[in-house]
Amino acid sequence: MRQIELRRTDPTVPVVPPLHPITEFLRRNFHHVGFIITLSFNGVFLIRQLLKSADPPTRDDVLSIALFTGGMFLAFATYITMWSVLQTFKAIDICVEGICNLSKGFGPVTDILSKGFGPVTDVLKKHAEIMKNQADLLGVLAIKHAVGKDEPPPKKR
Repeated sequence: MRQIELRRTDPTVPVVPPLHPITEFLRRNFHHVGFIITLSFNGVFLIRQLLKSADPPTRDDVLSIALFTGGMFLAFATYITMWSVLQTFKAIDICVEGICNLSKGFGPVTDILSKGFGPVTDVLKKHAEIMKNQADLLGVLAIKHAVGKDEPPPKKR
């Protein structure tokens, strides 16, 4: 339903204008735009520095060439890192959606178990409590073992 028609049926709904195409493009592709700007900035200054003169390069020329080349490398590294982080977030979103769907599917099963099988749920609760106690104990032991010991572990015979 369009916003105007929705506004006519329910006056409490605000009418929001659509985003400008440039704003929408920048919102979706900000990491691409930053990469292109950084790469072009460093590329232009690197080419300008290389074509500056036919004289032998001085220390300042070598330093500026190294900095602009490093800037281009940093732009590539940042772009690849950002891409991998975005892919990781997409994978996490898919996993969260799957877990939510699974929890919705197991809800009726747990309701049936809690209503009809009293002794079974008591056993499950005791088992969960034992597992929690074991996890807490392992955490305490790991902390005691790791903290305060600066010497290497003993050699096995």
